Amino acid sequence: LSTTGIQNLQEISGVSIFPNPSDGIFNITISLKMNTDITLALMDVSGRVIWNQHSTAQSGEFKSTLNLQNFAPGMYTLVLKRNLTVDYIKLLKV
Repeated sequence: LSTTGIQNLQEISGVSIFPNPSDGIFNITISLKMNTDITLALMDVSGRVIWNQHSTAQSGEFKSTLNLQNFAPGMYTLVLKRNLTVDYIKLLKV
């Protein structure tokens, strides 16, 4: 298991999240070379998990929409687990 730390999205290969910042709707696209278990979790600034989703995705593109319209504006962290990789991605809801 490798943890890549909190980093800019441009540094995470095969992951696209837009728009960011957003008024609450984030579109997530992940390019996959093989069938993969994917776990997405969203944490607030206190580290509390406020949303999660687990999927078994086929090779190709995995797409999901994250709706934060009912959450307060602020910084959130999206935790993306796939294969042996964990990425932490900052999201800004305005």
